[in-house]
Amino acid sequence: MADKVNAVSLEDDYVGITAKAEKMQRRGRHDEAQTYFRAALKIKETEHGKDSVETVPDMNMLARALEEAIAFEGARPLYERSAAILEKAVMKKSNDAANIPALAATLNNLGLLLKKMGVYEDAFQKYSRSISLYEMAYGEDCSEIIVVLDNLAVCLQYLDRFPASEIACKRSVEIRKQYFGPAHPEVADALNWLAAAEIGCQNHESAEAHYWEALSIDVDYFGQTHENVARTLMNLGALQRSISKMPAAASSLKRAKVIWDQSESPVDKRHSQLLRRLAEVLCVGENDFQGAETCLKEAIKIDEALAEGTVTELPSMMCPDSLNAYGELLLRLERFTEAKETFQYMLKIISEFLGNMHPLVGCCLNNIGIAQSRLNDHDGAIVSFKDALEIRERELGHVSLDVGQTVMNLAGAFTGTGFYAEAEPLLLRAMDIHRKNNI
Repeated sequence: MADKVNAVSLEDDYVGITAKAEKMQRRGRHDEAQTYFRAALKIKETEHGKDSVETVPDMNMLARALEEAIAFEGARPLYERSAAILEKAVMKKSNDAANIPALAATLNNLGLLLKKMGVYEDAFQKYSRSISLYEMAYGEDCSEIIVVLDNLAVCLQYLDRFPASEIACKRSVEIRKQYFGPAHPEVADALNWLAAAEIGCQNHESAEAHYWEALSIDVDYFGQTHENVARTLMNLGALQRSISKMPAAASSLKRAKVIWDQSESPVDKRHSQLLRRLAEVLCVGENDFQGAETCLKEAIKIDEALAEGTVTELPSMMCPDSLNAYGELLLRLERFTEAKETFQYMLKIISEFLGNMHPLVGCCLNNIGIAQSRLNDHDGAIVSFKDALEIRERELGHVSLDVGQTVMNLAGAFTGTGFYAEAEPLLLRAMDIHRKNNI
């Protein structure tokens, strides 16, 4: 196959090259897919010029291939170049009927990539521009806007802008009802997102009501044992746990687990997410730490299988959430050395795929620092907390609650080494951050 890939040239048939690229991409053979996509793009650039609108679809396909291979830094300039070409065409009012929706779609894809990279503010800007373009092309309540509204709402939640996320979610619900009717699974999906935003706004009563509404739609449409029912039960259980309705939370999550366990569908990331949430309820509500550890170990195995491609045939970055939850459980059980090793393993994974300045790296370093402090390695903890603080300030802003948490932890590490003069201003700063967040 390597000889065939190396032999790709402008003389090859464009349609054939594109078909080969897509075939390689479906099989998870990313390097070969990218070679074919580059050849297809080269053909279009030769025929129409490098800044031609005709090159955009192939540029976006290459960007998508790079994105699926977790080559985010390679994908980003391609999406940005596509957007720049289309912006220029829109400014010239050239074929607006095609170029405006194409630009909106490209900006949405760029926003999704930026969110994966942890560049949430930039992602928010791209989603906002995409929505305005779709409105320009099709009107304010067009169906094309639904997916972008969902992406925008999630991004706003990452930025702790829950009231704005709630507004976006409510709009998505209304548009879905208009197109699909009030009792459609699309509406249930949007209600789940809306409830998540309301939780961020501390409006738990409304959130719970919307989860029950979504659950009713799912059950009526699919029956009691469908995966969508398990999804909503999982979200409902997580909310019930957060408002200390522990028996109800355990019931919802265990019911969801029964559905997943009986499902014939391939294991996916939702299974590990459910196991993490059930583990939390077993810890807090039932003091069943052994059961929680069993759930989290199972979740980690699922995540590892998904990452290795043994489930989806598409190798990717291992989801770090189960490792993080397991590390936090180990901290709670005072198994500090195991906790540090778990977080270090997590750090290796996310740094390799996402770079050293991603917000998840900051989270991981913060937890490593906590484990080091519990092991009386205060000097090591100071280094970890400082590195975490640098990342969190840059990516999340100086008044983020996560920043406040790390500042407080750093103050504690300084106190542990007897550097009280260094600790005092940090404690004052942490208190100020909490005050600005109304805590």
